[in-house]
Amino acid sequence: MRAVSRLFSTRAHAGEPGVGMSARPRGHPGTHECVRHGRHVADSFVWRHPVQWFFMPEFDVVGVGLNATDTLLIVPHFPAYAGKVLFQEEVVCPGGQVASALVACARLGLRTKYIGTVGDDQRGRIQMESLREAGIDVEHVQLRKNCANQSAYIVIDRSTGERTVLWRRDDCLRIDPEQILPEQIACARLLHIDGHDTPAVERAAAIRAEPRHPRQRGRSIPSITDSTACCPTSITCWPAPTSPRPGPARAIPSRRWS
Repeated sequence: MRAVSRLFSTRAHAGEPGVGMSARPRGHPGTHECVRHGRHVADSFVWRHPVQWFFMPEFDVVGVGLNATDTLLIVPHFPAYAGKVLFQEEVVCPGGQVASALVACARLGLRTKYIGTVGDDQRGRIQMESLREAGIDVEHVQLRKNCANQSAYIVIDRSTGERTVLWRRDDCLRIDPEQILPEQIACARLLHIDGHDTPAVERAAAIRAEPRHPRQRGRSIPSITDSTACCPTSITCWPAPTSPRPGPARAIPSRRWS
């Protein structure tokens, strides 16, 4: 969370909107409009510093990776092998590593953008509704026709808090790396990725490490990698940098899948 906390401490620099405000284009590339406390206020910074505004990142965090719509089954205790138990609660809720992280960032007041895929079923609609309600930009989310969204059935033992996850993600949800463009990554101050869809995530990581886009101003974009136990190869894909110079993203393995 250090990288995220730094975003708060530097938001006021270069005329960027503070927490509780969002800046979005309004039709003309030379205009900006800020929203604060439900009121629209003209952003005079655009006119006073047009060059700086052009190079300003549009988002604080861009995430590339998984989303899922989960069904939580809460039981008093986990059943024995081949046994049976009455569940006490059933809850359907959106989740997924990257999508959940972006929702958390959005609730903290950061400007967020999600790049990924969703199915065209009910679970996909639940996921998209959740992202939009959180205020996350979903312009480059790819809708896959005749494809079920990633889902999981999570059995939670109320007595211990432990969980067992049964999950599925069809190949039709695989992110096409060719559809991840430099301007989609360079518009952010931080890139968040996970350990799935390795070619697509590798492309996003490569874009953020090569400061070629004007908005990057010659600097690589810092990134956070949520590496999971079910994809150990991601540790070798993005090793920790050995020097302070721009390099691959640091892999942060999680203890278990979430």
